[in-house]
Amino acid sequence: MKNSLNADKSSSLGLLLARLPMGAYFLLAGLDKLTHGAARFAHDQVANIPSQVPHDWGMGYLHALPFLEIAVGSLLILGLATRLAALAGSLMVITFIVGATGIKSPTLPFQPNLIYLGLLLAVVLIGTGRFSLDAAIFGKRKPAKLS
Repeated sequence: MKNSLNADKSSSLGLLLARLPMGAYFLLAGLDKLTHGAARFAHDQVANIPSQVPHDWGMGYLHALPFLEIAVGSLLILGLATRLAALAGSLMVITFIVGATGIKSPTLPFQPNLIYLGLLLAVVLIGTGRFSLDAAIFGKRKPAKLS
């Protein structure tokens, strides 16, 4: 009897199901910030810049954030430069935790950003799977042989 849950196909589907909602989350968040104005968003969030970060750096990051979110979201959805996009997304989520939300949520046992971080780090560590542009362009990589 043939196993319908082939390990490669199942893990590729699982990675796709992790990538798509995270990509949509970043893409829609970036578009929302741009719709309301990147400068307005930066002005509204200036109080969340940690005191250890130079003000100009924090403002530069806040102005760039909507564009970074759109880029990361698009790359995750397409599965292109996936590990790099997931790493960039992970770093952004860490800045959200440090700058704005913290680790503890006022209404939940912990911050939902920790779930996002876990999904993104899984994609960084595992890769993109076969349902992606990375796989279509670069093909399946063979593991290196240890001699």
